[in-house]
Amino acid sequence: DRAATYKMPSHLANRFTHLQYDVHFEDWKTWAYANNVDPSVIAFLGFRPALLHQFDPAKKAFPTPRSWEFVSCIMKQGVPDDCFLETVAGTVGEDAATQFTGFFRVFRSLPDYEDIVAHPDKALVPNAADALYAVSTMLVVRGEDKHATPIFQYMERLPKDFQVLIYRDIGQKNPSMAETRGYIQWTTANQAILLNR
Repeated sequence: DRAATYKMPSHLANRFTHLQYDVHFEDWKTWAYANNVDPSVIAFLGFRPALLHQFDPAKKAFPTPRSWEFVSCIMKQGVPDDCFLETVAGTVGEDAATQFTGFFRVFRSLPDYEDIVAHPDKALVPNAADALYAVSTMLVVRGEDKHATPIFQYMERLPKDFQVLIYRDIGQKNPSMAETRGYIQWTTANQAILLNR
């Protein structure tokens, strides 16, 4: 992006290996799960992956993997509702902040993890795609081996695309989950779906 950089002389450039990096949500998501990024940030970017990185040299704040991680840190410190939008906008820019703020309201209205594991057959199942991303990410982030059976019971009430999303992400974030009864039963029952993806 040429920020705070100078052209490297050719004789010096020839002494280095030069690599080009692209930003990919799936790679960032793996890192985000491992580094305890706030679930609402991960869920939002799963719903709007194009907002992970939008460099704009004309703006002071714009979305990048770094600035989204900073949003997560700010949220963990606690941001009052009356300045939430402005704080996020000052970190990732106004457009991304407006979309994230709307998404975060949805995220806060989701069923509690405790309610899902206590009542997997009765807990609320959202209809909207943004809410489905949010509840899926919440289950991945908070999912524990001891709750595998109710998590997978609840998961079976979701659309198949979101079942596969949870299945893959929860196994990646918590490999011991793959040894639980709920995980194994879902794998056995859905082999045809997994082979076609």
